[in-house]
This record gives sequence, C-alpha cells and structure tokens, in this order.
Amino acid sequence: WVRAHNSLRAEMVQMIEALEAIHSRGTLEAWEIDCIRQFWNTHYIHIHSHHSNEDEISAPELRKRFLYPDKVEADHATLVAKLDTLTGMVKTLGEKEGDFVTDLLNEMKDYQKMMIPHLKQEEDEILPLVQAYFSQKEFAVVVQKILSDSPKVEMGSFINCMGEDDFRNKFMKQEGIPCIAWFAHFKGCHAAFQKEFVTPVEGLKKGVKPQENKSSCTIA
Repeated sequence: WVRAHNSLRAEMVQMIEALEAIHSRGTLEAWEIDCIRQFWNTHYIHIHSHHSNEDEISAPELRKRFLYPDKVEADHATLVAKLDTLTGMVKTLGEKEGDFVTDLLNEMKDYQKMMIPHLKQEEDEILPLVQAYFSQKEFAVVVQKILSDSPKVEMGSFINCMGEDDFRNKFMKQEGIPCIAWFAHFKGCHAAFQKEFVTPVEGLKKGVKPQENKSSCTIA
C-alpha cells in the first residue's frame, strides 16, 4: 500500500520539478507542451486506476472485516474534480497567445497539497487495520488481483519507484510471484513507464527535446 502511494508521491514531485524547470526558462515551446501532455496522461491513468483499485477491489474486501472510513471514498470524488481541472488546463495549454505554465504549476502544487494528506490518512488509518485483520497470505490475494488488473504505466511506476532489483528480488518473492512474470509482463510495464513518463519529464527538466528511436524515447 505504502509502496503504491510512494510511486504517486514520486510522480507528483517529478511533474512539479518539470514545470518549475520550464517556468525558470521563461518560454514554452510546442515540444514542451507535448511532453507535459504525455506525462500528465500517464499520471492520470495511474491515479484513476489506483482509486478504482481501492474502491472496487480493496474496499469491498476490507469492509468484510472492519469499518472502512467513508471519508476515503468521499476524498476520491474531490480529487477527481481536481484531476479534471488539471486535465482541462493541460489540454488547452498553448491554445492562446502568451500561454505559460504558471497557472498549471500552481494548480499542480495545490493538487499535491490535497493528495499528500489523503495518502497519509489511508496509511495511518487503514493500513494498521489491514495488518490486524488480514494475514499477509490473505491480503496477498487482493494485491495480486490489483497487480493483474493494473495498467502498464501504473505497474511500471510502482517498479520504477521501488527499483528493479528490489521489485524482482524482494517484492516478487514476498508476494509469491514467479520469476517468469518479470519477463512476461513486468519488464514491459517498466519500459512503458520509462517511455511515457520518465523520458518527457527528464527532457523538460534538462530543456532538451526527447527524440524517438526504434526501441524507446531517449534524451538527445
């Protein structure tokens, strides 16, 4: 749970740093707008899937054993509204003469301020109950259901944040996931996240337009 949240926290930091880099340069080019849309689309897919996992997979199982805080799902509705605002801003960025990232950067920081306490509340209130009412083996069933249904970029973000070595040598063993699954599925997820999120973010931070090659998108 915390590891999944860590990947979201890491994405928010990276997105803000990318926008701050553009802001410090004082200009906004077409390729930068494309990169912003690319990393935001990736985060949007991730956060919506994360909330769906909690609301549709985790919460129903947890409610069978303890009282699940209603505020968590209520917060999700508020966060969805913020996500829609950000999506609208990203979609229309650059359409008007003189458009810049100042408003988007401020809105992104506001989004982060909303998300951080929400994630912490889940960790402080729900995680101890999960540990008290479920054995690791029992909750592993829920975890594996989430892993099997997750979009590639969500799983890839999880791996990227944890680190490939820890994911393969610790997490997969802990959850009873066979080694072949790395080559059959998870390696591709990691590569997808690298291409769709890490590459555009790093390009924006460095001020260098990413270039496509046959296998991946890299920084020139």
